[in-house]
Order: sequence, then C-alpha cells, then structure tokens
Amino acid sequence: MSANNQFTDFKKQVLKASIDEIEAQVQHAPLMWDFLIEFAGKKSFYRSLIIQVFNKLMQVPGWVSAWESHPELHDKVKTLHEDLQSALGAQHEVLLKSIAPGALKSMASIRRDETAEEVRHAMEKERLIDVILEEEGESTTDGASVPDAFSTAHRVSEEDHEEKEEEEPHQSSPLAALQEGIDAAVAIDDATKMESGGLAALNKLRIGCIRCAGQEELFQQDVSHAHE
Repeated sequence: MSANNQFTDFKKQVLKASIDEIEAQVQHAPLMWDFLIEFAGKKSFYRSLIIQVFNKLMQVPGWVSAWESHPELHDKVKTLHEDLQSALGAQHEVLLKSIAPGALKSMASIRRDETAEEVRHAMEKERLIDVILEEEGESTTDGASVPDAFSTAHRVSEEDHEEKEEEEPHQSSPLAALQEGIDAAVAIDDATKMESGGLAALNKLRIGCIRCAGQEELFQQDVSHAHE
C-alpha cells in the first residue's frame, strides 16, 4: 500500500475513532508520530488533513505522553517548514513546546482555519464526508480496521514521494462542491435518472452542504436553485 493510501486509511480511522479506541492503540504511537512527521514533510497537498490528525491524536493522553517521552520526535518536527510547524503548534501546547524558535515567531499570523477550534470543525466535516463515501462504496482505500490502520505505518520512501499527481487528494472549494451537488440534483429530471443516479446526486449535494456548513454566504450565492 502506498504512503498516500496508508495515511488516508489512518486519517479515516482516527477521525471516527473514540478517544478510548485510540488510547488502546498507544503502543503504536511512537511509530505513527514518526510516520506522520515524515509524511508531512513530503506531502504538502495533505496539509489540512495532517493537521486534523495531529489535533485528534493530541486529545489522547497516552499519545501525548508518547510524544513527550520521545525527544527524537521533537527534533524531527523542527525539520518541517516553519509555517507548518506553527500550524501544528497551534493544535496543542505540547506541540507548541516542540517547534523551532522561528516557527514560534509565526504563531501570531497562523491562518484562522488552522486554529485548533476551526480544525476541530473541519475534522467533523471530514468525518461526515468519509461516512457518506463509505455508504456509497466509493472509498478509494482498503477500509482498514482501527488496529490495522494503527499498525501498518512505514517510512515514506522516495518512491512514495514521487507518486503520480493524480494520487494526491483533490478537494474542491466548498462553493465548487456545493455547485457540483446542485448541478447533479438539477440533472435528475425524470424517473429513470432518479432510479439510476438519484442517490449519487443526493450524496454530492450532502457533501457540498457539509463543506459549506458555517458559511451562509455560500448558500446565498446559490439560492436561485432552491426551488429546484
């Protein structure tokens, strides 16, 4: 399994797992922390999802302790781009203590969507979208169980780093996702299309609405389609 798919499986399991379920996998914490840092250093397209995973794992006491007790992780996180270090530092005080001085200076200018509170909102949206995709059977991963996802990490190789561009995650903007859902729903204009594509259209609309949640102005832009 490629590092991309491995991370995606891990992300899905982390976001839907309870704190107790993640705590039960604490024996894998040092290896997974190491994997996440290395992955973050080579896969910038996954930045927002990586930050979400760090946020969730830092809510688990055993995983926090594992981070604190492995100083080599603190050294390794300092090798990341300072902008990313700042975003990670914003997720938990333990991470904040681990980042480089230069990254600390950038803390005041981190993006609003990368503050801990906003990341938690994004995590819930991502979790809901994962559920929809799993229901529809469109998940591109192997659907690993919680224990499997926590125990299969490997080092990110140069081959992983050079994976084809199309294997990187593609996340349309919230507005584009909403428009895609509306277009799919509007295209269902007879019983035959409803039978063959109604569920897929509904799921696209659900995903678009989830991505736009909390941004009322985006819904206002497409209010002309409401009657349809």
